[in-house]
Amino acid sequence: MKEDKWEIPSFCRAWYDKRLTENESDGGNAIAVKDRYPSMHLNIRYQRMFAGAFMYASGNHVGIEWNETRGMASGASVQADVDGRYMNGRYFGWGIAHEIGHCINQGAYAVAEVTNNYYSVLAQARDTSDSVRFQYDKVYEKVTSGTKGSASNVFAQLGMYWQLHLAYDDGYNYKTYDNYNEQLKNLFFARVDTYARDAAKAPAPGGIALVLTGDTDQNLMRLSCAAAERNLLAFFERWGMTANEGTKQYAGQFTEETRAIYYVDDDSRVFRLTHEGSRLLADGTTEVLSAATSAQIDANAKNRVNFQFVLTEAGRDDILGYEIVRCTTSGGVAEKMVVGFTTKETFGDLVTTMNNRVVTYEVTAIDKYLNRSAVLTLDPLKIEHNGNVDKAGWTVSASGITSVEEDYNGSEEDPCAKTPEKAIDKAIDNNGDTTYLGTAGQNAWTVYFSSPPKGNLAAYDTTAMRLVIRNKEGKQIAITELDVLGVTGDNVELQSTVNGTPAIGRLTADYKYGPGEGDVIPAESIIFTGIYKGNPAYNVVLLYDQDGNIVSGTSADGAQKAYHVIQANVPDGGEIQEVYDGTWIYWIEPQDTVDLAAFAFIVILPLQVHKDVFCQHG
Repeated sequence: MKEDKWEIPSFCRAWYDKRLTENESDGGNAIAVKDRYPSMHLNIRYQRMFAGAFMYASGNHVGIEWNETRGMASGASVQADVDGRYMNGRYFGWGIAHEIGHCINQGAYAVAEVTNNYYSVLAQARDTSDSVRFQYDKVYEKVTSGTKGSASNVFAQLGMYWQLHLAYDDGYNYKTYDNYNEQLKNLFFARVDTYARDAAKAPAPGGIALVLTGDTDQNLMRLSCAAAERNLLAFFERWGMTANEGTKQYAGQFTEETRAIYYVDDDSRVFRLTHEGSRLLADGTTEVLSAATSAQIDANAKNRVNFQFVLTEAGRDDILGYEIVRCTTSGGVAEKMVVGFTTKETFGDLVTTMNNRVVTYEVTAIDKYLNRSAVLTLDPLKIEHNGNVDKAGWTVSASGITSVEEDYNGSEEDPCAKTPEKAIDKAIDNNGDTTYLGTAGQNAWTVYFSSPPKGNLAAYDTTAMRLVIRNKEGKQIAITELDVLGVTGDNVELQSTVNGTPAIGRLTADYKYGPGEGDVIPAESIIFTGIYKGNPAYNVVLLYDQDGNIVSGTSADGAQKAYHVIQANVPDGGEIQEVYDGTWIYWIEPQDTVDLAAFAFIVILPLQVHKDVFCQHG
């Protein structure tokens, strides 16, 4: 130790965070053999590399190509202040830490090329979000996607493990502790690894002991709940994991974690360490979002909703970001789906999963302590677009096309990775700024999506499509984005008058709507008119008032009575299901009694009338 800083040698850092020690006792208490340094040393040496590799790990040694051995002499012990904040120095690099991670990974939850990188991040992170290898935007995309399984990007996967460290470790990254038990108390993964080595040490407040199985996901969830002494299943669900019954039982004996820890980043953790505490009430009722917060349909992309977030208090520095939830109603049941999280003041929601539907958005501010504000509900919007099929469940591959990006050799950044991200994924990433580039060979083709069973294309029993690129051998192929346009869905609206009010009124004269003798709406009928899109062969219009009652007259025998007609021009091809825009008329004839007082209310407040198009089959 120097006057104001600690030197932290690289050789002991990994063991330190695993809660391993060279001592046989601590404070007079014997330390279990499982918790001591391994008896064999880790040997790092020059080795001739196999094809494509940069470094490798095997057993208790790490192999390095000759040209890279120079890096072994370039490292310097990291120096930190007494609180553990980085000052200067660097370890040997990402690659060495990556390979060491392979050697010391705890097998109970190890994931090759992912969990070993935790030690690489630990060696380089300087308590800032821009000093970690992965991008938090990719993390937020995953935890708001609702998708099952791991993130496609291995570094985004790494974010899950790092967030657990950020959420539960209250010391800076290079903070050291005086003794073995202090390590256990203050380091999340020291506890995880301790319980992985000896499950009997794990807490069991409800009498349900920790049991580790052969499933790495279930083990990680159980170990993490034990280390945090919190039920963390909501966190893991955001990351695409599904707990089995045994995991639910073990996790269920702990108090649920209410903080939004799936949004934590390095900068917010430092804020938490240096400030007094959250200004948001724990029950999520504190209002911090201004009524000026807005959502609007993009003028150039009708299926994109643009958000602008405004706080009630200007210059507030404790807000981490904003969670956006899309709300719809299907079959009378309200449905909510998280569609994004951003640390910026703007956000765009690309809607491809629905069409001709009214949606409402809820926005919640998340502070840097990971607490929630009161929810702000925005005005409803109608989503109308050209039928883009959602690409969330797609996979994509290319054949007969050579991409430079797919020719991979190991490097310091990815020393032993064998399979990089597929370059062709750029063709379906919903990002117009990325482009797949390749050179076509003979018979070049691209399978550009594969849909899961009962997915977007289930109506046609289609699971894959092929894009064939003919007569382009030797030519460069560029694909910015591939889209599939599906059925856009039915749409029905009240027609508006010149001043924007719905077209509702009484006929002053008979209206003949068809060629038949009886195709007449009599004068003095009360009519509603509107427009629709869909197949008129299978649709009827039914109107309801604001109380959910059918808008109708009453016949002499007491039956509800109303009429409707759907009009459309038959397309040139003669396929009536291809009708894009038609007109509907709904009316009550004058001989049928009507509650005029109730009806006057509808006319005065026409927007409280709602309409449905029902599909009739058979």
